[in-house]
Amino acid sequence: MKKVLSLLLVFIGILFLAGCGKTEKNVEGSLSDLMTKVYDGAGVSHEDMETVELNSENTPFYLGDVSFSFKEALASEPIMSSVAHSVVLIRLNSASDAEKAKKEIKEKVNEITPQVVTWRRHFHTYPEISGEEKETSLYIQEELKKLGIPFETGFFGTAVLGTIKGEQPGKTVALRADMDALPVTEQTGLPFASKNKGKMHACGHDSHMAILLGAAAVLNQMKSQLKGTVKLVFQPAEEEAAIGGGRHIAASGKLDDVSEIYGLHVWPELPVGVIGLKPGNLMAASDRFYVHVKGKSTHAAQPHNGTDALVAAAHFIIDVQSLISREMNPMENVVCTIGLMNAGTRYNVGVEDAYLEGTVRTYTPALRDKMEARLGEILKGLDVMFGTHSELNYVRGHSATINTPEKIQFLQEIGKTYVGEEHLTQPQYPSMCAEDFSSYLEKFPGAFLWLGTGKPGTPALHNASFSIDESILPLGVTMEAAAAIEALNK
Repeated sequence: MKKVLSLLLVFIGILFLAGCGKTEKNVEGSLSDLMTKVYDGAGVSHEDMETVELNSENTPFYLGDVSFSFKEALASEPIMSSVAHSVVLIRLNSASDAEKAKKEIKEKVNEITPQVVTWRRHFHTYPEISGEEKETSLYIQEELKKLGIPFETGFFGTAVLGTIKGEQPGKTVALRADMDALPVTEQTGLPFASKNKGKMHACGHDSHMAILLGAAAVLNQMKSQLKGTVKLVFQPAEEEAAIGGGRHIAASGKLDDVSEIYGLHVWPELPVGVIGLKPGNLMAASDRFYVHVKGKSTHAAQPHNGTDALVAAAHFIIDVQSLISREMNPMENVVCTIGLMNAGTRYNVGVEDAYLEGTVRTYTPALRDKMEARLGEILKGLDVMFGTHSELNYVRGHSATINTPEKIQFLQEIGKTYVGEEHLTQPQYPSMCAEDFSSYLEKFPGAFLWLGTGKPGTPALHNASFSIDESILPLGVTMEAAAAIEALNK
């Protein structure tokens, strides 16, 4: 602050001299003398400051974090105009460093983007489903080696944890990408479509990994500017809630020194190039349930001699829909979908066993508990009505992803500075899709953003024809790299 005040006083003095009718030559001479005095009198070493020659009336200069245009000064002091193109001003490095970082990140992102595209296409061609990401993990390890980034494995499944240590001490921040694909047969027709039959990156995790590798490459080249450490989390098993890779890594102790964490997901519900930043509720908790309805088989022409499990299961499906529409507050977020039912062996045999699977999506723990309890109570009532014997296996999966408001605000500032406010939006509604980034946010402050890849006709996530618009890749790299370096330097 003292340095800034000193510079302000000098600038005011210059304007005062100009206003007193000094000649242009004297003004220039006075300025040169005064600049020398600032170095010495304000206690600012020459190494802490830099000079900038004004070659335009609009050339900015800085006093601390305050930006001025010389043109603005000239508007009130016309006598200064004749020296506007030759005067030399000083500015503090604390202000210029931000501009340097912005420019350097932009340049390095542009340089690495072709490689990011290559990485994304490789991952897309060779997808591996949850818990089987062996080759994906080995590929990531090999690429980190090429980048000169140390890493460790063996703490959970196929996970890889890279570490970039800055040349200056400080805190630790983390960036995370998920690795697993889905058991989907690809129908995109892309030249780099999946070569692993029945497996596809239909949720964009190929992009997430490529973006994180790109951010890692940028940050590793800027280690001299990092005041602390960046941890790179390549996480398996996001799609399989029963495994929950995020939950295991968060509990592994490998991130216990992390002060904040950031991640992203490509999002076809937002336009291409639009970044969704939403504080609070973003993505729902995801639970899975299994139901077995046990009846008694009989000849189809003699239903009175048996207990039809299929009829009881059909009533269960209807009753669950009534549970949502009649018992739940319509202002609360809850979804219950039964996506699978298997029953019967032959058209003329009464059904003895019916099996159903479904998912429950909620945001509040109380509503989550209520849904589990009510599903069990409905089955008990149906057993009494139909004489069946039913079992419910309710499996808790990912918890709700709830962004730290302060970290979303931080990302908004990052976005304005590094990619432009025109790329930013605050989504109106949260999603009932789930994401195990929630496991990290339960333990650390942080934020998860949506990276828009939607245009007319873009299929939904998990669709066999889904693919991203690759023009969004440098936006993702920029946001992750900038978030890490600015978080460490603030």
